[in-house]
Amino acid sequence: NPFSQLMAFEQLPQDHPSVPLLKEVIKEFRDDELEHLDIAVENDSQKAPAHALLSTVVGAGCKVAIELCKRF
Repeated sequence: NPFSQLMAFEQLPQDHPSVPLLKEVIKEFRDDELEHLDIAVENDSQKAPAHALLSTVVGAGCKVAIELCKRF
């Protein structure tokens, strides 16, 4: 989750030039995803057919992808 990623950045050496850039990228992604969520809720996304099933499949796929990325 982007919030825990931002917290992990606090423990990185702050003198490395990539740290501030990566932190801003994560913040931007977080803000974009929160905006997408707000738009979806405003447009009654939870009333869409098979919403719960699709949400579960997407969430599981994301978790698998994250675990695979951690291994490489």
